[in-house]
This record gives sequence, structure tokens and C-alpha cells, in this order.
Amino acid sequence: MTFEEWFQQQYFYTNMRYKYGDGLFLKDGDMYRLLVVQMVYMAWKFKHDEA
Repeated sequence: MTFEEWFQQQYFYTNMRYKYGDGLFLKDGDMYRLLVVQMVYMAWKFKHDEA
């Protein structure tokens, strides 16, 4: 499962999608434009890199 698939299954996704719309997963290079999405991605990646 990718980060974005996982993110879309979380309870906060609907609110975030409503607020940011199609811009929720926009990236500049390998970083998400929205800081909160980038922070969650880094935590998710850290947990998945441990395994």
C-alpha cells in the first residue's frame, strides 16, 4: 500500500480533501507542498523503513 492510499483511509482525509481539494497531494520534486502532508509522509516512511 502506498502512502497516498493509506492517507485516504485515515479519518482526517475527508476534512483535508475538503479544505485542500486537488492540491492535497501536489509535490515539488520529492516533497509534498503541504507541510502537514509532508510531515505525515515522513512519519509513515520512517515506520515502513524500520520493518
